[in-house]
Amino acid sequence: MDLNLLRDIYEDLKINIFNTFHSGKLEETLKLAIISSTFAWSYHFDVWYDDEIEELLKNIGKKILSTIYFKKNNIKLNSNSILFITTYFTDTGGHTETLKIWIQHLSEEFQKIYIVSTEIFNKTTEFESVNFLKKFATLWILSEEKSYFNKIHKLIEIICKVSPKYIVLFIDPNDAVTLSTLSALKEFLEFKIIFFNHADHVFWLGKNITDILVEFRSYSLNISKKFRNFSKKQIVIPLTTNINQRKIKNKKLFYLKEQAKSISISIGSPYKFVSDGFWDYFKVIEKILIKHPDHIHILITKPTYYIKKVLKSFSPEIRSRVKLIPGTSDPLPYYKIADFLIESFPVIGGTVRVEAIALGLPIIFIKNNFSGLFSITDAIPENYPYIAESNEDVLEYANLFITNKQLRFDLSKFLTKYFEENLSLKYISNYIKSLFKDGENTFSVKVKKFSIKESIDYLVKFDFLNKNYSPYLFLLRTALLTKCKNFYIYWKIFTNLSIKDLNIVKKLRYIIKK
Repeated sequence: MDLNLLRDIYEDLKINIFNTFHSGKLEETLKLAIISSTFAWSYHFDVWYDDEIEELLKNIGKKILSTIYFKKNNIKLNSNSILFITTYFTDTGGHTETLKIWIQHLSEEFQKIYIVSTEIFNKTTEFESVNFLKKFATLWILSEEKSYFNKIHKLIEIICKVSPKYIVLFIDPNDAVTLSTLSALKEFLEFKIIFFNHADHVFWLGKNITDILVEFRSYSLNISKKFRNFSKKQIVIPLTTNINQRKIKNKKLFYLKEQAKSISISIGSPYKFVSDGFWDYFKVIEKILIKHPDHIHILITKPTYYIKKVLKSFSPEIRSRVKLIPGTSDPLPYYKIADFLIESFPVIGGTVRVEAIALGLPIIFIKNNFSGLFSITDAIPENYPYIAESNEDVLEYANLFITNKQLRFDLSKFLTKYFEENLSLKYISNYIKSLFKDGENTFSVKVKKFSIKESIDYLVKFDFLNKNYSPYLFLLRTALLTKCKNFYIYWKIFTNLSIKDLNIVKKLRYIIKK
């Protein structure tokens, strides 16, 4: 893998950004900044942050700020107000779920909660998540603004109007609108910025405006220090969930229990199941189903071309026992009919892991020895015996779980107790609230010690293997489409980009230069 070539493309993009900025084209500069940061987010080439781009975005924010008339000295920060900024909402996935939990629990601490979304995930804003958040907060969605310039202008107006003492960021790595706005305002408004590091495994912007970096796992403490050169305050607040307190809305699924002696389940984004050459999720599932003819496996994910192609290679009988569910905003009924969870691999899901523990669902945990970022979290109980480090381990543990009902019962009791004592909402909410208590030290859970073991070559290879299935590549294509008139060429390049086809990357570099 030619990492230098990827870095060269990134540097070429940056040269274009600065040239465009110096020519006075702010809107075009913002588009290019989003493209470059999305490129760095999309492909690992050992670049984790960029101080130069952050400084540029600050200068853009200051230029836009200079066009707005207001009396800076009259703005007094309100300690009873808090503003959350996110890039977008969805009804699935851990990012929005964690945001909802934070806002719900902080509603007891603050008189006024505000939320700004700088983008929208699709054309509709009527997500269940949005309706839920409206119960606790005033909400603005900036996607209605026609330009990035206008979005920054609007966000400045909102912040100056509500004057929050605390601003909490749940933003994506390429959110130039938020970065431009906050870095400019921070020069004269002393609000505290708390950054939730949900994309700890990739490049992101925001390091220099952050006062407190919240990590959801201890492993990321040293990742941020070592790779991002982050030297300010960090705390660990693990993921939690309220799924164990919800009621089951759909009981129709229980008919599956009558069709099988045992049921396993996996949940995750499609890219988390793509084979890396060592881990092979679908081959393992096929072998489990062949060995146990009375077993059913539920897979909740988006049915991409890759997944459909692999499942099509299964025999009709085996394929009939894979229940493919194309995403759901309510996974609880599926968890409830399952006997155990097989984590996605080679990349695990942090929220899925915690939800399964909360429900006392026996779990085959995954440990990816090529990348701690793909599998290590604080949620795994110490000395838990069923942590798979290979395909063979997953097979062995699945056989045990399928044939030993008493083992599943014992593990369920153990995990339920572990969740209540270490990961429950009541336990974790204390740590969240401590962030906002002046005069008191913010504190984090007991930090677990992990040695950093990351192979940049592996991370790069995995990004290329994912090509069409990575969520970041979709964002990259979208960013490029806003920039390039001949959008078909860009789309073609990023659709076909693969580890075997680096000449396409060279074409990309040529087109960007043109």
